[in-house]
Amino acid sequence: MKKLIWLVDTSLDGYMSGPNGELDWLGADVDDEFWTDVNALLGTVDAALFGRTTYQNFEQYWPAVPGNPASPKNEVEFSKWIEKTPKHVASTTLSNLSWNNSFLRRADVASSVSKMKEGKGKHVLMFGSCNLATQLFEAGVIDELQIRIHPIVLGAGRPAFKHGMVSRKLKLVHSKTFGSGVIGLRYEL
Repeated sequence: MKKLIWLVDTSLDGYMSGPNGELDWLGADVDDEFWTDVNALLGTVDAALFGRTTYQNFEQYWPAVPGNPASPKNEVEFSKWIEKTPKHVASTTLSNLSWNNSFLRRADVASSVSKMKEGKGKHVLMFGSCNLATQLFEAGVIDELQIRIHPIVLGAGRPAFKHGMVSRKLKLVHSKTFGSGVIGLRYEL
């Protein structure tokens, strides 16, 4: 059976983005070592899952990367991977998706994702998407959490974990400290 892996980058104080959705703080810590880790994870998955906001952020940024001569090689490689990878988007407000290989999931997302996990192939990777993650976490659909904690305190922003989430004990199965100061943690749920 496939696993649903939730991948999230946070500040030390637990925010996925700054108060106005800023992600510029991530750039300082994204080096070759970081990308090597990301690419190893990408080799284990063949589908991506998003909430609406994260999907729209990805759609706005990644398709333009290959055409920008200033784009780093690692970003170009990721943009090619995400372009060809099936992208499943949980949204009740979007009516259609124009990005290549994108599929809308409107009804009972937890059940829909559980059915995805029953199929053949590699695992499913959910990027960020804290609202969707909360719903799937509480439904018991997420199998693994990979969290990368960056050496910055934002003070405010969008929290990775919503206040009032159900309590659940996780099992740490791997940890890594990157030269940039990022700490990567992998938990089984």
